Amino acid sequence: MSGFRRRWAALRPGISVGEHTNNLDFWGIVFGRPLAFLLLVLVGDVPLVTPNGLTWFSFLLLIVGAWLVAFGGPEWWILAAVLVNLNVAVDCADGQLARYRKVSSPYGSYLDKVTDYLSFLLLFAALAHVSVQLTGETYYIYIAMLGLFSQVMVGYVKWLSIADRLGKGKALLDLPLKPWPRGPGFWLRLFLKLFEFREPDIYLWVGIALVIGKPHWALWLVLVTQPPVMLGAVFVRGWQMVRP
Repeated sequence: MSGFRRRWAALRPGISVGEHTNNLDFWGIVFGRPLAFLLLVLVGDVPLVTPNGLTWFSFLLLIVGAWLVAFGGPEWWILAAVLVNLNVAVDCADGQLARYRKVSSPYGSYLDKVTDYLSFLLLFAALAHVSVQLTGETYYIYIAMLGLFSQVMVGYVKWLSIADRLGKGKALLDLPLKPWPRGPGFWLRLFLKLFEFREPDIYLWVGIALVIGKPHWALWLVLVTQPPVMLGAVFVRGWQMVRP
């Protein structure tokens, strides 16, 4: 079997959609994971391409994108939208590559999570800065702070719940994948996930706001969606930990 076909077969599970996974977000399913899969089919065996290297590259894409949002001006916002969304795909690729090479490590997992939340800090700060510049309204700073807090809290309770499962010998990742049945129901279920506004989905909506030249609209969407998402996550993850 050629290297290309071997990588294709080995990486294919990384884009499967089903139950017993922690990554059932709309933008990851339709964009991030498929693009990461295609990238790794091409370069998955290149020694210079490493999981941690991809994590750092993903973070670099976000840094440049956030800088363009804050200081580049409207003529750079489309490029910024491209970069912050490519960050999603490369961020998906680091985990796929680690599993493909069987080199997953605590450091890699730690680095991935730290850069994820630093990315949201930079992105929300950039959106707040440009929104204040556009409108003169300083309350966008507080909306950005609430959005960041919501993301950190969602991630915090998620990993507390997973750590609790691991401690009880009930790791979610040990369960076999249950693929969603294909058909009209599959596509409806996928479409409805667009309105769950999970972590990667924020990059989609921010990108749309940048493309249409309304970055402050992204923060209004954050204000409307992320506190309810946070409260829902706190309730669900807490129930997972206390139920028999």
